[in-house]
Amino acid sequence: MNMNLKRIFFALLIFFSVSFPLFPQVEKEKFENYLTEYHQNKNVPSITGGISEKGKIIWINSRGMTDIENNVKASPSSVYRIASISKSITAVAIMKLYEEKKLDINADVMSFFPNAPKKRWRFTIKQILNHTSGIRNYKDEKEFDSKENFSTTEEIIRYVLADSLVYEPGTKYLYSTLAYNLLSGIIEKVTGITFNDYMVNNIFQPLKMNSTYLDYYEIIILNRASGYVKNIDRSFANAPLADLTIKFPGGGFVSTVEDLLKFGNALLTNQFISDTSLKKLITPTVLRSGEKINYGLGFILREAANGKMIFGHTGGGTGFTSNLLIYPNEKIVSVHLINLRDRELDNPAEEFVNIFQNKEPKKVLKNISNELIPLALNSSIKDAIKFYKKEKLNPDIIYLMDEKELDFTGRKLLQSNKNSEAILIYLLMLEEFPDKVESHIGLADSYYISGNKIEALKYFRSALQIDKNNNYALIMISKIKSEK
Repeated sequence: MNMNLKRIFFALLIFFSVSFPLFPQVEKEKFENYLTEYHQNKNVPSITGGISEKGKIIWINSRGMTDIENNVKASPSSVYRIASISKSITAVAIMKLYEEKKLDINADVMSFFPNAPKKRWRFTIKQILNHTSGIRNYKDEKEFDSKENFSTTEEIIRYVLADSLVYEPGTKYLYSTLAYNLLSGIIEKVTGITFNDYMVNNIFQPLKMNSTYLDYYEIIILNRASGYVKNIDRSFANAPLADLTIKFPGGGFVSTVEDLLKFGNALLTNQFISDTSLKKLITPTVLRSGEKINYGLGFILREAANGKMIFGHTGGGTGFTSNLLIYPNEKIVSVHLINLRDRELDNPAEEFVNIFQNKEPKKVLKNISNELIPLALNSSIKDAIKFYKKEKLNPDIIYLMDEKELDFTGRKLLQSNKNSEAILIYLLMLEEFPDKVESHIGLADSYYISGNKIEALKYFRSALQIDKNNNYALIMISKIKSEK
């Protein structure tokens, strides 16, 4: 090796040592092995995850496909919908303006929108941030996956404020992504520029979050992942088309794992807001009754196993699932992004932290419902039950086999008009989990849908023996009696 090549080699070695701290190969392998196990066992199209400590990225990697139809592999540069993690980013933008004395978080929200319909009660910016404003959430899945395009912030604000408040502000907690739209309107009022321009100029560019955008479906976004759901037989399907202009500030950003790690690190190092303001963001909400809610201002709060606090946000959008976790004492940030909206997806971001702290990550179990449903639909219910019982005896536990799995299987069979098959699944569930009210309710529903009201009544009544105040069982018993 000549002298010039040696100089280049050592320069590169110094660069990578400074940019990415040296990390034991054995630890890296633990991350990689967990990611592979997760992708395979949870059967997700793709997952990208990463972790940082004290502002330094420790590890980022991906598995799977961000576009199944076009065979596009996931990578650390893949851009995912981050759903409600958007709330945390918007909350920080609001707190930045608060620190600059451009707004008061205790200000009356309606003072910013004098032409909107008057409301019965006063509500504040802070109450929007902590979901106690009284503004409703989505009416249904159709509104959640809205196809309507709102071309301006004013349009969506008119839409949200057209409805009355559903409760007196400060008295209840009702999670409302729709309410966050008012925050984008307030930002535009106090800055004189669009919400998008404010976020780009004051949050994304300063942090070099170069792959974070509002998710306009008509704009080309490089490396954008496609979102997926699962069919009734648990195979992949494209997620419904959705126009996210109905939820930009509360659930409409797309981003990468690296950008979200940068955002978390900025909070830990007070790059945008002071420690005093951060404490305001991560202080639990207290309702007028004195009840404490583990939600601050745009952040979910919880206690770790060691008693120390964690904050961040989960996300569940059209075709996507996400999580941002921030450990303030350890200066750790962890993120996972998945292009699938589904049930029982565990919490990979938390497991990345466990691996980093030399703890054994939680074993990633397959969902047995993903095996039972296709067997019941495409083979026979006998094969499905036989498979369940065989795996129940398997000493090497590889499947999640709790009551939720059987209940989910039964509900999907009922949706498929496989009523007799559903009855057999719920009889199995009753045998396995006799003390769970869901076993009795599921069997009662199956008999009722099948037209056997006598057996339905029997099991709705047995459900009440477990939970005497079960409102659904009481309603169904009354309904069946009226139908006789």
